Amino acid sequence: MTPKIIHFFILIYLLFASSSCSSFKLAYNWTDVYLDIKIDAYFDVTSTQQDFLDIKLKSLHTWHRKSELPKYIVFLQETQQRLQDGAQKEDLAWFFDQIKLLNAHIGNRMASDTAEFLSLLSAKQVEYLKEKLAEENKERLKRAKRSEKERFQDSIEKIIEGTEEWLGALSDDQKRPIEQLWQIYWNQEDLMVRYRHRIRSHERFMVLLKKQKDTDQLGKSLLRWYLHPEYDYSEAYKNMRNQRLQRSEDLILLLNRIVTKQQKEFLNDTINKYINQMKELHMIDVE
Repeated sequence: MTPKIIHFFILIYLLFASSSCSSFKLAYNWTDVYLDIKIDAYFDVTSTQQDFLDIKLKSLHTWHRKSELPKYIVFLQETQQRLQDGAQKEDLAWFFDQIKLLNAHIGNRMASDTAEFLSLLSAKQVEYLKEKLAEENKERLKRAKRSEKERFQDSIEKIIEGTEEWLGALSDDQKRPIEQLWQIYWNQEDLMVRYRHRIRSHERFMVLLKKQKDTDQLGKSLLRWYLHPEYDYSEAYKNMRNQRLQRSEDLILLLNRIVTKQQKEFLNDTINKYINQMKELHMIDVE
């Protein structure tokens, strides 16, 4: 759980990270319920806070369906166009810029509501959050201390699974160069770098939560942190992120060379399915 609590309201996570194409509509329709459950898990909300969340999450969901889904559709359509001749580095930069822009829309929409919710927390709830984060960090540290072989294998399996979600099944001859690329960039210290960054962020958030009682100022601080998290990065974390970006670029260029015609068609069809589902979801609200 990120200390930037505004992330509770970032629907892009559900849109592109936690739901496959086949389950996208279901995940989207239940997003407000999912977020409600997650928030309660971290804060043990009171009935008054629950009433506040019910109103705000419903409003957010309606706004996102009506205002933001059309932007996602345009984004996917342009992505489709850029992929026709094979993605280049500049296309990847454009993709990440668009993701940031879509996230910024939601951040700006939710900053004040998030700050207002946080201002409703009691000291007991803040301590409850602190304990929950400590439990998660303990589990993450345990995972980080697994053998390098285990962690590398998990990483490979995730990237293969994610790639196949968009391209269809990969052959062994296609998986092999992906694994070789992952091996080049593999750094066993990355998990600990991320773990230390997470601890620092949690500590900073707790200070922010306890120090800033003014709702307006808290909202501005949260939004600034969300839009410009790089100001809080250590050198090790910056280097790790740069390496991951370079790895992503190299992966895209590699896939350009090894994907088959059928896999390109599969990718195009998958994007079309997302677009069509988003159009249907958008029309639910505007009819």
